[in-house]
Amino acid sequence: MIFVVSAASGTGKTTILKILAQTYKIPRFTTCTTRPARRGEKNGRDYYFRTKPEFQNLIKSNGLAEWASVYGFHYGTPRARLEASLKKHQPIVLALDTQGAAQIKAQYPKQTVLVALLPPSRKELEKRIRHRQKETGENDSDVKKRLSEAKKELKILAGYDYRIVNEASEKTATLLYRIIQSAERNSYTLL
Repeated sequence: MIFVVSAASGTGKTTILKILAQTYKIPRFTTCTTRPARRGEKNGRDYYFRTKPEFQNLIKSNGLAEWASVYGFHYGTPRARLEASLKKHQPIVLALDTQGAAQIKAQYPKQTVLVALLPPSRKELEKRIRHRQKETGENDSDVKKRLSEAKKELKILAGYDYRIVNEASEKTATLLYRIIQSAERNSYTLL
């Protein structure tokens, strides 16, 4: 099964997926990006960091199961690794924006479960995005862009298979784990 976790910027997706990996031993599937590594990120663990020409070659060679441009950078899922994991019957957890989620669902409709992480409120989301601004050095224009994009994403996330309001990270990670367990169990009984 493929579990696509999507969330508006600042909702806590990265934190939840770290807890899922540490506590429940279900790691996030590593994807590719053209954005520069942030402090503490490692190539191959957090992302496969690629140059724009390398990423374009992956697109041209059909090496990506999905890809999208987000905030000026490209993100994508390596097709060969994804399909190898599917053949091994390993649960795959992808952290994707709504564009990437739609592409994965279209290609793997029976194997894909869409999970939306939602903020407790729009006010809290704005607070988190502004806090993140201090960490990343983004300017006010970037923050306004993220807030505008978040409004659009929240409308799309309302149509996901599961929606979890992220009020407490540990509880949210546990709920995500339960969704994964339940879907994995049900997929085997349907075979």
